[in-house]
Amino acid sequence: EVSAVTNGAEALEQALKETPDIVISDILMPEMDGFQLCQEFRQNDRLKNIPFVFYTAIYTSSEDEKFALSLGANVFIRKPAAPDVLVQEIRSMLEKAKSGALAHPGAAPPEPSLYLTEHGKRVVAKLNEKVAELEEEIARRQQAEKELRESEQELRLMFESMTDGIAASDLNSVIMDANDRLAEMGRYGSADELLGKTAFNCIIPSEHERLILDMQKTLEEGSTRNIEYTLVRADGSHFPAEISAGVMRDASGKPAGFIAIIRDISDRKQLEKK
Repeated sequence: EVSAVTNGAEALEQALKETPDIVISDILMPEMDGFQLCQEFRQNDRLKNIPFVFYTAIYTSSEDEKFALSLGANVFIRKPAAPDVLVQEIRSMLEKAKSGALAHPGAAPPEPSLYLTEHGKRVVAKLNEKVAELEEEIARRQQAEKELRESEQELRLMFESMTDGIAASDLNSVIMDANDRLAEMGRYGSADELLGKTAFNCIIPSEHERLILDMQKTLEEGSTRNIEYTLVRADGSHFPAEISAGVMRDASGKPAGFIAIIRDISDRKQLEKK
């Protein structure tokens, strides 16, 4: 039967109410850490002979292990350890405890002043290690953010310098971004005036049914190319356009919207008519 608690203080309180056969403890815990818990067990007459296992992923240095064993821990296991390794250690210790063969620490736990000094060293060492890791992570993130900003600037420059119109929309075809060329084609004052409009606002009603089918096809196939539509300008006039569209995906790979390239083919249509 296993009783689980969230920190050393709760473990000590529960152990004094109902003596356990064995303790498996982490080291990094709130209120009372594993080092303190082991120290409390070894100084208590009722608890001092209970097998004590450290199972830790944070305090893993040889100095941490040496200090843990000096406090009276029987076994020091570093995570991640295979489950069967942990279970085998527990079984072995329980069998030894029942037969009286479990070797208990011969030396008494450190005096309070020595314990506090060494415990402080271990905590400070771990804090310094974590601070160094955080500083390194912050530096990596800052570099990544810098590269991302530069990449976004390059993409925006490409976006705005295209001779064709470009629009990015969500899955409901609501326009979230557009370049100035598209605004110029549609006779809008700026690209911002296109934001919030849908593809259905920009294409004549008689082609809406076909638009729905083409959007579904784009989702299924990933892209569609060179489909002709009649677009509506801001002043209500119409012009023929050729649209190629692709699916934008989120970080998990799920469809998040559409990206469309719109080309005004008025000149081509006039030449074809002539």
